[in-house]
Amino acid sequence: MTTSFSIFLIVAEELNISKAAKKSFVTQQCVSDHIKRLEETYKIKLFNRKPKFSLTPAGEIMRNSLIKMKIIEENMEKQLIELKNEVTGEIRFGISSIRARILASKLIKEYKNLYPNVSISFILDDTKNLEKYLLKGEIDLFVGVNTIKNSFFHVEKIGEDNLYFICTENLLKKYLTILELNEIIKNKEIKIEKIKNIPIISSGKESNASSLIKEFCKYKNIELNKKVYISDIYSSFPMCEEEIGGFFCPTILLNDIENFNKDKLNKLEIFKIKDLNKHLNFDLVYPQIINFPLYVEDFIKLIKLEVNKIYNK
Repeated sequence: MTTSFSIFLIVAEELNISKAAKKSFVTQQCVSDHIKRLEETYKIKLFNRKPKFSLTPAGEIMRNSLIKMKIIEENMEKQLIELKNEVTGEIRFGISSIRARILASKLIKEYKNLYPNVSISFILDDTKNLEKYLLKGEIDLFVGVNTIKNSFFHVEKIGEDNLYFICTENLLKKYLTILELNEIIKNKEIKIEKIKNIPIISSGKESNASSLIKEFCKYKNIELNKKVYISDIYSSFPMCEEEIGGFFCPTILLNDIENFNKDKLNKLEIFKIKDLNKHLNFDLVYPQIINFPLYVEDFIKLIKLEVNKIYNK
């Protein structure tokens, strides 16, 4: 990729000549000259200067095309190195912190047996930010939830997360009649209407899971009793055991709850939520245009294998 193209991408990201110059380690005049040269070459305006500095439609086309070119170029270099030497390289893999806790150690252990000289970088963030990183070429692939439709993305559903309500039987006794409690315990299923008075432990952050529950409660005309906010869902386990409240949990965490319950007297009970028919798609996402080297393809196969073990227990 030419220097002008590289500088253009930095300006398109920063939307500020001064910041782009600092990031490129050149003067502002040098940055302006490269942009001017591109505009003269293609005989089209790439940036609006007023009322604020922004990309024109032509600039957006150039940015999107150059991002694809950059990814193809980097991929070509990786494959050439692989042919020349023993298999080395790097995989930049995006994943949420919760799913990393479940999958990361298993993936590394299995993968290092196959490719000991390939390094794996785990980039921990939510799906919305991981989508941005992939578009910028800052990661190679990611797993996310309900990924947006984008012509640049190859999105493959590798699992489905249903949402469950987690609560102790003792806490339910405080808010339900004996008849209601017996029916819920027997069927392992609870109506959202029966949850509305129970204190809810929540992350307080907007997420795909919280949006799904919020939408369902709106449909049922119910407002939940959110009492405790904590960002780490694993901290909800002991809080739930102490009967501080209940919480909502995706399929992928059910095995961790079962492990937590071992040797516990006040166990966390897992309940399906009646009439909640929507689920969360667990997606594997990478660029449409790319041909991965074999060591990345094998990493993708391993992801699918480990995820399949979780969802098909």
